[in-house]
Parts: sequence; structure tokens; C-alpha cells
Amino acid sequence: MHIGKHIWQILKEKDISVREFAAMVHSDRCNMYRILCRESFDSSVLERYSRILGHNFFQDIANEYKKNNSENDINLTQSH
Repeated sequence: MHIGKHIWQILKEKDISVREFAAMVHSDRCNMYRILCRESFDSSVLERYSRILGHNFFQDIANEYKKNNSENDINLTQSH
């Protein structure tokens, strides 16, 4: 999961602009665009963004992990 893209999607769903989110995290718009291009984040940053947006990104990551592992299990079973 590209977490930056996922955060961007959540911002869209919550109708929060990048400029507004940047202000929420005490950053500027240009820096926030650079941040959202990152594929991964430090867990403390992700926790902060989760709290600010009221969205559990860790749960999203866990769900994606489960989904990918169950697909891998299916592929392993089918190849035998």
C-alpha cells in the first residue's frame, strides 16, 4: 500500500484540501505534496495523521496485509 496515496484518498473522501491538511499538521502546501508522494511513513507520523483525520491508517494497512496474504494462500493452494 502506498500510504501517501491512501492518505490523499482519505483527504478527498473527507473533503479536506491539501492546504487545509497542511495547516492542520503545521506544514505548508508544497511540503505536504512532497510528503504525500511518499510510499511509507514513520509510525509516529502516521499515528499523528490518524488522530488528526480521525482515521485509523494502521487498520487499513493491516486489512491490506490480510487481503494480500489470503490471496497468496489461495495462489499457493492452487499451485499444488
